[in-house]
Amino acid sequence: MQGKSIAVGIIVGFFIGAGTLYFSQSNMRMENAFQDTVPSSDSNIIPPKSMQIEQTIPTSSKIQTNLETLFPTRNQIGTVFKISETYQDSDSIWNGKTFQTLKKSYDNSFLITTISLTKFDSGKEALDYYQEVKSASYEQGGFKYFPVSVVGATCYSERNNFNSLLTGYCVKDNIYFLIKGEYDYPSVSKWAQYVIDNFENS
Repeated sequence: MQGKSIAVGIIVGFFIGAGTLYFSQSNMRMENAFQDTVPSSDSNIIPPKSMQIEQTIPTSSKIQTNLETLFPTRNQIGTVFKISETYQDSDSIWNGKTFQTLKKSYDNSFLITTISLTKFDSGKEALDYYQEVKSASYEQGGFKYFPVSVVGATCYSERNNFNSLLTGYCVKDNIYFLIKGEYDYPSVSKWAQYVIDNFENS
């Protein structure tokens, strides 16, 4: 009788121990799963470099052509857009020098995209100006970086947190330009590529 009680005690103890181990492992798995699903506190912070597609382009060249010839043309964009006359923006003043800036708008009755072109005296000046604009925008904040895929230029874009519009910033040779007023970065890339393609034809 005593042997039977000992056997029963061993069996009961075995099941109790197994149950305790099972629930302990289950709790660990649940804790690990929970930790995997909780985003880190900085998961929504996009480091400046992580969302930029930038390619370093030699800046020794200097474009002598008229800025007008670099704007996207009717043949490139089709008939959907109305194209404004080119107009002179307030000239950019940088390092005590004045640089010509021209603008042109493209209206498809839904959105107006504006392209600005500024010609500097050298590729280095244009690249330095681009970097200063980028740094100043970063310090001001109020946007998120988005990638721009452009062949032949250094570019990046940012989406405004308040109106969701994108602005693309690019530099090639001694020309700095921006595309303002798009809702998606493929469109920014497309407009920028039109301008870059016109470099080859100028």
